Amino acid sequence: MPKETKLRLTEKHHTSLVDIIDQVNTVVVFGKIVKDLQPTSRGHGFAQVFGYKRGNVCSKLPSTVVMALPDPDGPADDCGWDPQEFVKWSLPSSFLTTQLHIQSLTLASALAANPPSALTGAQISAIVSTSLQAVTGSTQPLDPSQSLQAFGVLSSQLVGQLSAVIAAKVSQYGFSLNPNALAAMSPGWTIAQLESAIHDGAQPNG
Repeated sequence: MPKETKLRLTEKHHTSLVDIIDQVNTVVVFGKIVKDLQPTSRGHGFAQVFGYKRGNVCSKLPSTVVMALPDPDGPADDCGWDPQEFVKWSLPSSFLTTQLHIQSLTLASALAANPPSALTGAQISAIVSTSLQAVTGSTQPLDPSQSLQAFGVLSSQLVGQLSAVIAAKVSQYGFSLNPNALAAMSPGWTIAQLESAIHDGAQPNG
């Protein structure tokens, strides 16, 4: 009869509460370094972000995002990203970044004297991203299917703060937001619902 082998536990079989907390509060970002943009005043260079990992979940962005990040930690080594092409950054979820929005316009549109009749998708995304960052400190890339809860909006008080910040940021683009546009907003709203409500409720000033 074969002898029963007893499993010998090693250090690799253990973890710690500190490691678990670090995993929850850390986002691993995957992307490429943008070589022809000047660093920000904080010395952070710009990167084209393609995806990220939070906890044990890998996510790929539906469209890339250009944002300011510190020096990368090294070649990508997770989530299937090719280390020959991509690098990674391990950052706290509260990390403050500068996001660059790129929009292609015809020269005629860029020089048009008439103000736009609606906010662009890029402008709305910028409003939502910067508003969430201002209210909850979240720097998590936007995912249309995720709820506001995933970005730290967990109470009606934070919903009210987010609504006020969004209205203020909408005004920076020369628009005003209908007071009732976000009246039904709740932590369960998705990013797509919020962006749609802003689009429908924003009216050009004047």
